[in-house]
Amino acid sequence: MVNTQSSPSPIIIDTDGGVDDALAIIMALNCDRFDLKAVTVLAGNIDVHQAANNVLRVIDIVQPEHRFRYITAKEVISRFRKQLKEAIKGKHHRVLFTNAPQELKGDIRYIFDGIDSNNSGSLSLKELSYHFQKAGNPLKQYELNLVFSSMDVGSSGEIDFE
Repeated sequence: MVNTQSSPSPIIIDTDGGVDDALAIIMALNCDRFDLKAVTVLAGNIDVHQAANNVLRVIDIVQPEHRFRYITAKEVISRFRKQLKEAIKGKHHRVLFTNAPQELKGDIRYIFDGIDSNNSGSLSLKELSYHFQKAGNPLKQYELNLVFSSMDVGSSGEIDFE
């Protein structure tokens, strides 16, 4: 007998915290055909912090067990921002996501692989730049260089996941 069920499709939802996006999140969390890997939040009709709180409330109601992922991702992003500020001051941190909990690393790896457009297993400056532009957050060249160099192990010209 042939198994006709395929594995769930991994998805990322980019939201401004509106009602339509809340519905999409609810559907994605309750549908066996999707594996919701991440929810990114940006400002739309409301402030980005309010949008993030709206998304968190929806997730808390629908599947509260996913709250841990949000809190962990928030901690990873906070550490990254701190490292970026230190990189601007000349203090470099050359390892990406080392302190992320193991259960989150798979999700982060999925996003990393999504940015890795040539499937090389590492990120180039061009790939990182393209990702920031595509996400609507283009960086100035010096900012991009600082972000990149702060994560480029051994100045190899590539960012490795670990």
